[in-house]
Amino acid sequence: MVDRHIIVGGASGIGHHLVNLILADSADEVLVVDKSKKCQGMGSSRVQWVEADISQEINWKATLSASSKIKSLCFLVPSCKPRDPTVNELGFTPKFIDNISAVNTGLLRLLSAIGPNFADNSSVVLVSSVLGDRVAVADATLDYHVSKAVLESISRYMTIRLAPKVMVNCLSPGLIVRDEKSMLITDPAIASAVRRATPLGRAYRQEEIARAVWSLANGALGCISGQTITMDGGASALTTFSIARLV
Repeated sequence: MVDRHIIVGGASGIGHHLVNLILADSADEVLVVDKSKKCQGMGSSRVQWVEADISQEINWKATLSASSKIKSLCFLVPSCKPRDPTVNELGFTPKFIDNISAVNTGLLRLLSAIGPNFADNSSVVLVSSVLGDRVAVADATLDYHVSKAVLESISRYMTIRLAPKVMVNCLSPGLIVRDEKSMLITDPAIASAVRRATPLGRAYRQEEIARAVWSLANGALGCISGQTITMDGGASALTTFSIARLV
């Protein structure tokens, strides 16, 4: 029986760091599902690559080995981009329904397919955003906000449906430094604003988000389940008045 971790959206960024963590910390196999053709140096024999778009119908029975035991599913795919030039005056796009449902429905189809293959004490980790329960009108469309809120609701619901075999949690990051050219660190005004509005004084890097996902996925944190964990450097602890004093 092969122990396997599934990463949806593992071609780059957080997913790429996560694959490397799993390979370094375990002897398990990794199944990467991503619509990108690029594998970014994942040449290990323990990594299986599936080029697929999670928002489309996928024959998971033909893709997944019946002899595999799934130890974790890490879902990193956004339902849509935060910004969209087709947005209307109320903040949503003509593809509102598709943007909030296509990828989330793909997640549900995947969970249905792999449910019987989950190992005991396995984990599902869904990566959301702080915008799942907050509003940033200037930063993202309504489509993006609602898609993340739906993902967090799926996480809570599946906590009950998949118990007691599977622990289900959602990780909601705030600002993320995606590379060394990010304006969060290169633009003095933006970097200063981040320091003032975040108790820890900085945004997180992708590898830090990956480590948090892996800590939830590998069971190192024990029986934590049904939680949406905010990872924003403490920014959500500040009230509007607190921020006003800092600016």
